[in-house]
Amino acid sequence: MSDGDTIWVRLENGNRVKIPVWGIDTPEKFRSKKLNREVERCVVPVRDVVKLGKLATKRARELLDHRMVLIETHGRGYYGRLLGRLVLTNGKDFGLEMIRSGYACAYDRSAPGKYLQAEEEAKAERRGLWRKDYSLMECLCR
Repeated sequence: MSDGDTIWVRLENGNRVKIPVWGIDTPEKFRSKKLNREVERCVVPVRDVVKLGKLATKRARELLDHRMVLIETHGRGYYGRLLGRLVLTNGKDFGLEMIRSGYACAYDRSAPGKYLQAEEEAKAERRGLWRKDYSLMECLCR
């Protein structure tokens, strides 16, 4: 697990590959250009976004809990990296569960309708990060 929306996968040949999770976005927890853009756009201190990013990563770890997952590839993303939809051992969609519990935003460019609906429900019920910092999540999820 790199952060809430990116995982490391070990392939059969032993190589490790970094895979962004298709259809979701979580707050950043590492210094990056994206973090800087979010801080500037939302007019908040870096520590506020990083705090939410760490909580999103914690939730992702709870959901994955070192379980085997099925990865359905969904082409390549903006930066040319392979995108994957994760299906948990219980058959649930990892991305949908992250959004439903309020720890991820639906990534608007590729998110299916059920992701967008789950985000609206998590927002309305103030689940997860929506409870911690509603106004920041509103800014990050647009």
